[in-house]
Amino acid sequence: MLSHTKSSYGSVHAGTKKHNKTSSRLGAIVGAALILVVSCFGVAALASAGGVPRETIILDRVDAAASTTAPLSIIACDPATVDLSDFEVWRREEGYWWGNYTFLGADGDPYTSPAWPYEYQPYWGFIHLELVGNSLKQRNVFVYPPRKDCSADDSVVGAGTCGVNGNERVFKADQNASDCDGNLAGPYETPFGTVDTTTTVLGNDSVVYRVTLPAAFGGGLNQNQLTTLPGNGVRVRTAQGFTFGDEQPDFASFYREYKLGSRDEWLAKLAQIRAANNILESDECVWVAGEPPESGVTCEEHFGFPV
Repeated sequence: MLSHTKSSYGSVHAGTKKHNKTSSRLGAIVGAALILVVSCFGVAALASAGGVPRETIILDRVDAAASTTAPLSIIACDPATVDLSDFEVWRREEGYWWGNYTFLGADGDPYTSPAWPYEYQPYWGFIHLELVGNSLKQRNVFVYPPRKDCSADDSVVGAGTCGVNGNERVFKADQNASDCDGNLAGPYETPFGTVDTTTTVLGNDSVVYRVTLPAAFGGGLNQNQLTTLPGNGVRVRTAQGFTFGDEQPDFASFYREYKLGSRDEWLAKLAQIRAANNILESDECVWVAGEPPESGVTCEEHFGFPV
């Protein structure tokens, strides 16, 4: 742990006047050098070199007249100034992804929804993750295959036909830096109200995403999701979901995702999966999970580029 104390840079030890004067000059020189390091390379670089938390670095200087130490400055973390691209794990996250998804209910079987009559095993996700300064912006579209068995219920959402046409939903989420160590936080609007989300960095290859109720409503846990990024263009996510309030097992997911080299490759893969599942153009980017079920945006408005 790097620690600028009375026994390190700029310290004054008991001894002769000559020793005091030499120590004072040396302390002043080293103190000035440290200021230059912070100015040129930033707090993060200095903290990284010695393991000091980015939130606070205290430097000492020598008061030549009094021959005592005094605080030079306290450099506090300002999350608004964080650049997430400085962190390896977020550089790995950024880009265009597609994946094969499994979503299970509380009983361990593929999830079923009375409000969304499509299959959850397998289905597909297409995600664009973008770093903008201290923000992570996520835009998704999930593609679902047609229902396999329409004998008991042939309902659909939109203009398709049960057993013939699949469908899709869009999703978006933004988080901002919550400290200077790469961790994130942000509110998320659900059909049941706003929940709190955090993402904690666990080194260069893993993060944990957590969803909880606001403290005013008890702060109960809703979801824990581990994301692992080995650095080879693969992204694996597994989530554990809990019911609101009593926190009983509610769902689990297993998402296997692959980074594509360009937007054009990503768009081509999306077109392929849409065609394989007979997604109607009138359903593209139209639906969301919630009330009202209509997204109210076009694909271009959702993603910020033509889709």
